[in-house]
Amino acid sequence: MFYKLLSMFLSNNNIFLKSVRKKIFVGAVLFFFSLDVFGNHFDDFGPFFGRVAVGGMRSAAGYLNAPAGGVTVSAMGVFVSDSHMEIQSGLELNYMASHAERYMGPLVQNVDGVDRFLSVSMPLNLGYCIGCVGGSIDPYAGVDVRLNMVGKSRVDGFECVDYFDDLNAKRFQLGLNAGVDVNFVIFYLGYRFTKDMTDFIPERYSRNSCHKFVLGFNILY
Repeated sequence: MFYKLLSMFLSNNNIFLKSVRKKIFVGAVLFFFSLDVFGNHFDDFGPFFGRVAVGGMRSAAGYLNAPAGGVTVSAMGVFVSDSHMEIQSGLELNYMASHAERYMGPLVQNVDGVDRFLSVSMPLNLGYCIGCVGGSIDPYAGVDVRLNMVGKSRVDGFECVDYFDDLNAKRFQLGLNAGVDVNFVIFYLGYRFTKDMTDFIPERYSRNSCHKFVLGFNILY
């Protein structure tokens, strides 16, 4: 049976198998080409490359002590020195939502609400590139400056709280972050942990910590 299937695959009479073989061949060529390019880049430690990524984020405790989840999109620039040290900086767009109960008074209590937050953060990290042929492992740590653009709470579809107008929430926050990127060919997987160092709402402990997992693409120069 195996030899019969193998002979069918090698046969030139099947149009579908011709198309499959062609796609496999093109994919293999692109794979080994990208492997060679990426390996040479990290062997020579070129001075600069970029990273774009999209992923998910999860907060153990949101601003109202409620679990939160969301999406992050990032564009980073990485400078690599001859000593394998890295300087990373860029922009991240973060969207996060959390569900929490609201106390609406003696007649209506414990109503489920939804908090939504939109922010842009600018990390500045120092890392180290542990390179190998076809990939690398890049641990890093640094500071994170975030601009909070949207912070709203809704109950039953109606907006009830604007964090900036009603609670005087801060537009800017400072935090710390640390993580690691695992590169393979021209793609990478990344993990980042961020921790706020300043409060979101004045005179109230409202600091968030967040886990981010991303899948990205390396743009080599």
